[in-house]
Amino acid sequence: MAPPAIHAVNAYLYEKLPFDMEKSFAPITMVAQFPNVLVVHPSLGVKSIAELIAKAKAEPGKIDFATSGVGTTSHLCISLFMAMADIEMNHIPYKGTSQSLQDVITGRVPVMIDNLAPILPHIQSGALIAIGVSTAGPVALLPSVPPIGTVVKGYQASSWNALSVPAKTPRDIVTKLSGEANVILRKPEVIEKFRAVGSEAVGGTPEDVEKFFAEERVRWKRAVDVAKLQKL
Repeated sequence: MAPPAIHAVNAYLYEKLPFDMEKSFAPITMVAQFPNVLVVHPSLGVKSIAELIAKAKAEPGKIDFATSGVGTTSHLCISLFMAMADIEMNHIPYKGTSQSLQDVITGRVPVMIDNLAPILPHIQSGALIAIGVSTAGPVALLPSVPPIGTVVKGYQASSWNALSVPAKTPRDIVTKLSGEANVILRKPEVIEKFRAVGSEAVGGTPEDVEKFFAEERVRWKRAVDVAKLQKL
């Protein structure tokens, strides 16, 4: 079970990996997608994506944003957002979402994009304002929050988990595992469990996942490039 880092990101961040992200795995199915949400602290004085972009253009490099660390999906998501919106903000990296979120809640750092699940309670309490989601369409738990792509055309960048096996696994076993996994992911109680934590059960065939991986590699390579990260 692996996130974008394994299948679509780390090859662009590291000189050497102990596997080939395109050849080492046989995908089974997409398990779930985890929307990222763009939030701001009320003290920043913005309530929409357009207002954040306008403020950042008026004050280039002066607005701080928090991430869970250099090269993480939260960092790459907001780097891609800045590049596509043609704005500049100041990066404050932390060691994990819990640390970055704490400083955003207190207003020490006013902006972040990260997974919805840990941020949702603070949106619901009013401590943070959700101004955009990273998915192509609206998110069930935040139906009134627009996708970032409605303002920044073409923007989409979310976390996910995919189920895979070693590349040399016999095809009949891959097909069997995929079929069983999709039966489980279609169960109403499983769908509801995912939605309760801010994610969506996905499913799909091995061929669907291969196509998705190829698209995601293009997307995340662009994010790494615009973040101007040197390979480790």
